[in-house]
Order: sequence, then C-alpha cells, then structure tokens
Amino acid sequence: MYFDPSINRKRNIVTNSLKDLKNNKGPLPAIIEISESGMCNRKCSFCPRSDPSYNHVNEFISFFLLEKLANELKELNYSNRILFSGFVEPL
Repeated sequence: MYFDPSINRKRNIVTNSLKDLKNNKGPLPAIIEISESGMCNRKCSFCPRSDPSYNHVNEFISFFLLEKLANELKELNYSNRILFSGFVEPL
C-alpha cells in the first residue's frame, strides 16, 4: 500500500484555508487551479492528454475572464492559492 507523504500537509492546507462565502453560501475553495490554455506538446503518462481520444482544444483563456475572476475573488476577500497549471504545457 502506498501512502502519499504530502497528505497531511494537503489536509492542513485545506482545513486552514476554508472560509465561508458571503451570505453563508458555502466554503471557498482552498486552491483554484486555472488551466490557461489548451495547448501542450507533452504526452505524460499520468495526464489525460496521453489518451488518443482526448479532445485537444488549442485556445487560451481571455484576459477579460481572468480579470473578472480576480475581481470576483477580491470581493470575497479570497486569500488562498491560485495555481496556473492544469493539463497544459508547464512553461
């Protein structure tokens, strides 16, 4: 059996990062992951992109959408993590 050594660290991040939304609508996510494009030239075995039937959409997220997201998170006083990653080329 494999035990991921970072599980305890991740559990602490999530536990300490959850906050209530305005009007008690629920918790904010501890981490928001943004996949800024649909482009990647790699075929990593652990990634869905390595599947021959994966639908590759070669588009980029618009600046307008990123700005809108940032403004909405600011209104909620979001102070957790935002990662620009996902199933895209890391560089």
